[in-house]
Amino acid sequence: MTKGLDLSLDDLANALAVIDPNDRETWVQMGMAIKSEFGEMGFSEWDDWSSQSDKYKAKEAKTVWKSFRRGGVSIGTLINEARRNGHEFKTGELTKEEKRQRKKEAELRRKQRAEEIERDEQALLSWNNRVSKAVNQLIEDGFLDISGTSPYLQNKKVRAYGVYFVPRAFLWVTHIDKETIEIITARNEINRFFEKNKRGEINHESVSFIYLKRGTIAIPMRDIDGKLVNVQFIFATGKKTFPKFGRKYGLFHICEKADSAVSKQRPAIAGHLITSDASDICFAEGYATAASILQATGLPVVITFDAGNMPTVAAAFRGVYPDSNMILCGDDDQKNQSNAGREKAEAAAKRINGVTVFPNFSSIQETAE
Repeated sequence: MTKGLDLSLDDLANALAVIDPNDRETWVQMGMAIKSEFGEMGFSEWDDWSSQSDKYKAKEAKTVWKSFRRGGVSIGTLINEARRNGHEFKTGELTKEEKRQRKKEAELRRKQRAEEIERDEQALLSWNNRVSKAVNQLIEDGFLDISGTSPYLQNKKVRAYGVYFVPRAFLWVTHIDKETIEIITARNEINRFFEKNKRGEINHESVSFIYLKRGTIAIPMRDIDGKLVNVQFIFATGKKTFPKFGRKYGLFHICEKADSAVSKQRPAIAGHLITSDASDICFAEGYATAASILQATGLPVVITFDAGNMPTVAAAFRGVYPDSNMILCGDDDQKNQSNAGREKAEAAAKRINGVTVFPNFSSIQETAE
């Protein structure tokens, strides 16, 4: 039981002393629990505890800490873990006045944390909007085109279904401190940027960049109203990345045959391009899997970009298509201890009354239509 147990930073340090920081999952869970209770004030204690691990890297710790958002991990998780490792919280030794003071401090921390969360969410929303604006500007300026070639698509033996191509190189630069996104397109300016980077003049804590070469593709990421919000870049090598601070949650892309003409599209209120008579809708995590399923079955496939996003996207589509058969095509990560692909697909299917399948294209040579 954690009810009525208000911790101080000293209590936190004593509790962490019995917990092993070498297990990454535990390390992350403890960090999320601490930030949920103490906010930024808890970083020093978590970082000091983290530094006891042989795997500790100061820069990584700061980056991971910044990534923690409000979620289901409360301080109770840390309390239970400490108790499981034999720690005893000696609150009984406190006087009534000390207990009142502890409670007052805990309530103040939670209020401050709620304010921090609100600021973080507003800041992230502002970044989401900047990324969306930059993506749409790239299309308008012709740096993302509907036609082109891609070594990645050729290697995967799949066609391009509604994707954008990078026709000429450019740099996407995120200035974190300045809260701006800069798109560098001139060759001499790109070279100048890389020369500065080589000399160590680019601060990678305040500047993040992606170099997009010709042959890279961009998978549009839309919300349920059809708004283009973000993109996933896939390089010729198959490496995938997203613009920093871009939204992913609830976004998707649809792979569908080109013969689904505008006249057959669902009314604009739905915001996407599946035909109104779609009786079967598939869901998959990545583009190559989705395109392969479409080429094999002819069914429209919704790309969710990762397993964690699949339940949310599938539920949104169920709201628009209440009578369609929903087929969740998960990645069956049997080699991993945690099979997130299977687990998330099964959770999504249960949530929306759908079915799961786990396709394997490893031994199949797909041919373009």
